[in-house]
Amino acid sequence: MCQAISEYDTVGDTKWLQVSGLKFDTFIESEKFEILKQGKLQAKQLLESYIEQITELSKIRKEKVIIEEDNYKKKYSDLLGEWNKIVPDYNELLLEKDKLLETVEFKEQEKHEQKRK
Repeated sequence: MCQAISEYDTVGDTKWLQVSGLKFDTFIESEKFEILKQGKLQAKQLLESYIEQITELSKIRKEKVIIEEDNYKKKYSDLLGEWNKIVPDYNELLLEKDKLLETVEFKEQEKHEQKRK
């Protein structure tokens, strides 16, 4: 349990160390019941505080994930917009290239025919 708690441990938080300080037994017979009762109460309080802390940290992590997802969605949208601007230019360049190749081929063919004459 301490390991699971320490994973959610924030910087400087030593709550997980408090578990080792819990006492449920004593050598003094007359105080055994009271020590057990206090130990159970402290354990319950610690457990509730751990649950609250983990819940809060989970909420924070979920919010961070949502923010990161939103950032990625925005970046994707921006890149998609840029792509959509570039593709028509690229397609136009391909058409120009094809026309130039046709022109070059035509001129090469004309040269070749003139050499034959």
